[in-house]
Amino acid sequence: MTPSVTVIVPTFNRAKYLPECLDSLITQSVPAARIIVVDDGSTDNTQDIVKGYGLAVHGIRQKNGGKSVALNRALPEVDSEYTWIFDDDDVATPDAIKHHLTALDRDSNAGFSYSSYQRAKSGVNGGILPGAIRRADRFNGRELFVRLLEENLLPQPSIMVRTSCYKELGPFDERLVRSQDFEMLLRLSRQFSAVAVEDITYYYRQHDGARGSSGDSFTARAVDDKWVKYDRIIFSELYENLAPWEYLPELADECSLTPAQRKSALIRRFSVMMRYCLWDQAFNDLGELLETASPTSTLSEDERGGLIRIFENRALLMFRSGYSSRDLIKIFGKGDQTLAHRMRVEMARSLYYELHRDLTSGNRRDALIMLTKLFPLLGIRNLLGMLRPS
Repeated sequence: MTPSVTVIVPTFNRAKYLPECLDSLITQSVPAARIIVVDDGSTDNTQDIVKGYGLAVHGIRQKNGGKSVALNRALPEVDSEYTWIFDDDDVATPDAIKHHLTALDRDSNAGFSYSSYQRAKSGVNGGILPGAIRRADRFNGRELFVRLLEENLLPQPSIMVRTSCYKELGPFDERLVRSQDFEMLLRLSRQFSAVAVEDITYYYRQHDGARGSSGDSFTARAVDDKWVKYDRIIFSELYENLAPWEYLPELADECSLTPAQRKSALIRRFSVMMRYCLWDQAFNDLGELLETASPTSTLSEDERGGLIRIFENRALLMFRSGYSSRDLIKIFGKGDQTLAHRMRVEMARSLYYELHRDLTSGNRRDALIMLTKLFPLLGIRNLLGMLRPS
């Protein structure tokens, strides 16, 4: 007997995309037991569209409260073995449910499956226009959770979840207008194992339409700023609640860390907090790392590579957001100076690229500002060495 699947589609003012989404879900080769559409107070003709599907779709209409509120309204009504939450602007491939169920049947211990997907845009006629493919990598043990701390690899339609897991974890966080799916995914991957689906199960539509709720609506251009805003809420709490060992994918259970493991965990957590613009938390860890390092401390290639990536992505943003250079220099003045120097150099290299770009483009003002950031990090001799042509 085929396991039953309920699909939940929360929607708000997406009448333009909703029919193509629902058509793709209704015509699955392995049909869903139920499709629930939660209209979160739409002011367009969403209600007419939902009613037009008759008994094929179970519609719920509520006052606008945001995606988390809509999902929490629908989840108590789910009595199937699996739940698939699907976005109202995306389109499922014909065998999507079949592919997820096949993978979950193959691994009865997995709490959820996650799939490959294909980025897409709207064509001239409004229909889906497929683009680049994002393949689902296979991860072992706790590796998926640690990777997700560093980057949200899986949009919500990528995952199909055993309903019992959702019931165990509790509701979506209704404080979050954005990133509520990421927060739930972190909870899922922290507590349950997962199985990868190599097949593409949906088209992830990218468009310029409005996002959010009526109380916090924003354009596509503002998406990144909103992600930062709500991700900071999530990760400031994770900083307090996750133990250092949980940042190390090779460890399966709680244990006492060796000095080398503690160093690696601090570097990983530092990188994660930098990634989500939590500068104070990040540099708390950097200060502890330097204070506890031994005179012979070195960085592995993996640790060095991770620091280079995070400095390239975040060092400039950190300074532009107003983080104090003086505070940073105080931290680099603590503890093991051999390790501190290595880390100063890695950060300075990333800022140097910005300096070099400003100099070559004739932007002397921004170049001068960048020099004031680089000088305290490197000192005049090292700075001149970087500026000197090779």
